[in-house]
Amino acid sequence: MYPVVFHLGPFPVRSYGIALALSFLLGCGLALRRARARGYSEDLMFGLFFWIMASAIVGARAHFVLAHPTDFANPVDAFRLWDGGLTLYGGLGAALLASWVYLARHRVSFLAMADTCCPSLALGEGITRIGCFINGCCFGHAGHGFFCVNYPPDSYAAAVLGPGVPAVASQLLLSAALLLATGGLLLAGRRLRGVGRLFGLFLVVQGTVRWAVDFTRYYEPIDRLPRLAPVITTKSQLIALVLVAWGIWLLVRRLRGAAVVGAKV
Repeated sequence: MYPVVFHLGPFPVRSYGIALALSFLLGCGLALRRARARGYSEDLMFGLFFWIMASAIVGARAHFVLAHPTDFANPVDAFRLWDGGLTLYGGLGAALLASWVYLARHRVSFLAMADTCCPSLALGEGITRIGCFINGCCFGHAGHGFFCVNYPPDSYAAAVLGPGVPAVASQLLLSAALLLATGGLLLAGRRLRGVGRLFGLFLVVQGTVRWAVDFTRYYEPIDRLPRLAPVITTKSQLIALVLVAWGIWLLVRRLRGAAVVGAKV
């Protein structure tokens, strides 16, 4: 576990931050390559990347703060991003909303753009989860076997599970599945026809994988939904299944014509 990789003077450079930056750069690079092939201009894409990055950070932090209000008795602490505390679905929801508004202003189909960018979403999350593993967050339940690791005695995992107790490497399970999904989406994109179908496939895959891996992951009591167990045990699983339902609808809905060609704006 290496939450801080090195220091630039007094400023720590964190492994999770490096993973986030790498995932964003590689994801944007892949999306830009696919966008060019579909006729989208670079100006359009760079504007979209900016709004995705800004809204994802705000949404991820806001969701975490709202879900853990007792941790932020001092409102100023909500702005201390370097102390950790981001949620995937908060960032994803905010990024989707900001993208929809931005693309609507430029009269570009949201679903057509989502088809273009969804492999990048899978790639980005796959890389980010490696950062989670190195950082020591988002760990799994106590367990034994190939996908279990021992965290340092001073880590949060050791404080929760007990010193020397192996934890399931839930982060790496999710990362491996999503990196494989990236390749699968790139291949499926060559065959799937109809606007929104590739994005729908991404939602089904991401939601299903997240729902399954969450059974291995440790969550605080505030994040659990005991009344919906055993099918749904966490708030994240509930959101994941909502995304699966959305994705299935996109896959099976009646098509209204061929794929939309990107506007050169």
